[in-house]
Formats: sequence, C-alpha cells, structure tokens
Amino acid sequence: MRDTLFFPGASSLLCVFFLLIATVPVAEASSVEARDCVIRIGQAIDEADVQSFSRLCDVDTLLEKGFDAFLQWSQKPEIVQRMQPMLAVALAQAARDDSTGKTVRLLLLREFRAFLLDGIASGAFAGRKTGQRVQSGMLAPLFANASLGRKEIRNVEAGDSYEGGRLVHFLVYDADNGNEYPLNGFVREEEGGMRLIYICNIQELFERISEEAEQYNE
Repeated sequence: MRDTLFFPGASSLLCVFFLLIATVPVAEASSVEARDCVIRIGQAIDEADVQSFSRLCDVDTLLEKGFDAFLQWSQKPEIVQRMQPMLAVALAQAARDDSTGKTVRLLLLREFRAFLLDGIASGAFAGRKTGQRVQSGMLAPLFANASLGRKEIRNVEAGDSYEGGRLVHFLVYDADNGNEYPLNGFVREEEGGMRLIYICNIQELFERISEEAEQYNE
C-alpha cells in the first residue's frame, strides 16, 4: 500500500482547493465571462502556463484563505489521527495564535505555493511525465508522495449571480486516483479581467477527502 502525505488524494486536492479560495465581492460577472475564466484556468494547467494561471487566480490570497480553512478542519481529532507525525506537528504549530504559529504558517504557505506552481510549470498537473518529483523547497519531504496526476477541469457551467460576482459549477478530475470532485467556484471581475476567487463548498470537499481516507483504510 502506498504511503501518503496525509491520506489518498489529500495532497492532490490541496493543489485543487488552494488554487480556488478568497473573499471580497466587486463588480458582477456575466455568466459567459465567468464560465470562460474557469475554462481558461483548466487550459493554463494543461499548457503548463503559470503566468496565465496566476492572472486568472489570485494565488497568494487563494492559498491564504484555503490554508486557513484547511487548518481549521485538520485540527479535528479524527483527522489528526490519520496524519503523518511530521504534518500533524507542523499544522498544530501553524494553528497557534502566537509568533511561532505565524512563522510556521508563513513557512507552510510558501512551501505549498512552491509545490502548486512547480506542479503547473513542470507539466506534472497536465499529466506529463517529468522524470522527477516536483521540488517544493526545504519541506520537500512533506510532498514526497503527493499526487502528480493530471488535474482536469470538466463540465463547467455558470450559475447564479452571487455577491457581485458569479457562481460557476465544475468538476475537477484527478487522474491519479480516478475521482471527480464537484466544486462551486466564485468568480468576480477585477482589474485585468475575471478571476476565480474562492470555492463555496470547501467543507464538502474536505468531508469527501475524509470519506475516501476511511474507505482506503478499511
């Protein structure tokens, strides 16, 4: 049985929901433009185009908001029990409300950012065989067994207006584990064009990961 960072699918999904989270509504997005934004994100991943990906997503804000949500969820006792010790300790420290917690949080955010962007730039998340693991800095061992299968965005459909933007419903297919994950994204117009800001059903995604872990361990 393959050893994993957290549990099967978790690392690859970090790459999914860390691309997709933030706040603050502005001008309302049209359904066509919002849908096109998400489609172009998928194209940027397939083309290993980090520049376009970063233009379509506010990467730093997405990582911060996504990590905060993940950190809160990961402190549940039943989740901590399934973590590798190194990750459990790092997340516990990052959850502290003091200078140590802030320092560890910034360190982890930097490493997750490197992993995400390296995965796109190398073509690993487009399904290309790179011949080497994605590098992620000094905490590379945390990502040693992370999923590098293709992350394909499918079935993109624009939804209702929402807080000055637009909801967009889509699936993310992870070729590494063969699963599809339904996501409800929020897109808004910012200077320079449409951007994917956050995922509305992030807690459902976390629960889905947890269920897969339980099935894997049975």
